[in-house]
Amino acid sequence: MKKNILFFLVIILMSCKLEKERYVYGETIDFEVYSSSYWSGYVDNGDFFYTTNLETRTMRFYDRKGKELKTYSFEHLIDPHSKGFQVKVLSRNDMYLLDYATRIIYRLDSIGEVKTKVAFYEKEGDTAVWPYFTDDINGMDKETILLDLAYMDPLNNGSLALKIEGEKHKPCLGKIENFDTNATVSYSNLTPVYLTEQANKNKEEHFSGYSSALLCEDKVYFMDQTANLIYVLDRETLQVVKTVRIESDYTNTSIENFTFYAKDKAMNFTDYNYEYAASAKQIVYDPYRDTFLVVLAHRVDVEENPEQKFTNRPFSIITYDRQLSKIDEQLVYNRKYNFYKTIFPIQEGLLIHSNSKMNPTYKTKTLSYDLFKIQ
Repeated sequence: MKKNILFFLVIILMSCKLEKERYVYGETIDFEVYSSSYWSGYVDNGDFFYTTNLETRTMRFYDRKGKELKTYSFEHLIDPHSKGFQVKVLSRNDMYLLDYATRIIYRLDSIGEVKTKVAFYEKEGDTAVWPYFTDDINGMDKETILLDLAYMDPLNNGSLALKIEGEKHKPCLGKIENFDTNATVSYSNLTPVYLTEQANKNKEEHFSGYSSALLCEDKVYFMDQTANLIYVLDRETLQVVKTVRIESDYTNTSIENFTFYAKDKAMNFTDYNYEYAASAKQIVYDPYRDTFLVVLAHRVDVEENPEQKFTNRPFSIITYDRQLSKIDEQLVYNRKYNFYKTIFPIQEGLLIHSNSKMNPTYKTKTLSYDLFKIQ
């Protein structure tokens, strides 16, 4: 009898160990910021947060206690008619700014002065190609910059059908190399048609241009957010060398669950996928644990749970080793977290944006991240 009890205790202890969560809530870092209209990020190299405001065309640095460290104005760099810009901050002395109107990328120093600039359209030669920085924090390394690519046909700007048709065979990922010296642009073989075929998606499906990509040593890692695959590309050639299917213990990751496409609902396709479908939101490299993290938003039933949309739904953080073998998966369900925004691995664990507008305790003019510590 004692042996049986001991046996069951061992089984229970083993089960508890297997179910142990990797990330445990530690504390909330929040403080007031200049405006509610901002993009935010964290820079590990210097331990500071930053916010960018599209309306005032400014950027501010803050320490963890909310003390404002620096303010930058980009009015002198951004075209007066520009509809937006992006900023990537690698350190206090190394920042990149991309103006959507001019498609010029600037490299800035600690006081906001231009060190180098590259006019993308001059390197590309095609006035219909529009570059964007990839969402991931590891999309830049030294003088290499990964770029998401979008296309506009000036003659058919209002036609979605023609726009989709025109983009089918065009690359959706590129890179700039030798940024500071003799910048060159090159492209991957990732096109909407290729991605659709690889994922076995409906060939009539609209292509969604949301993706996540990062640089890690001699490889590039890429995810199309509307599919269940991680692509590994050769860094030099940007050609696919390997694909890994995303598997989840908590949600169905068959390709059908990554889309709500139906002809009678085609007009709502983008909204439905963005808010309800399973979605591979981002892939991030954690240098402290030498692992990759995939943020996977779970699919919810539009008819049964219409309120569980956008950030008000479960998501998983899936941890992979360097060979993309799955280590574990942690389920998170708390509508306070905005998993559409980049998560930041730091030495203590993970920083996750925790001031989603669907959060019942949402606060305006507040930057808020939850720190999850590693067990």
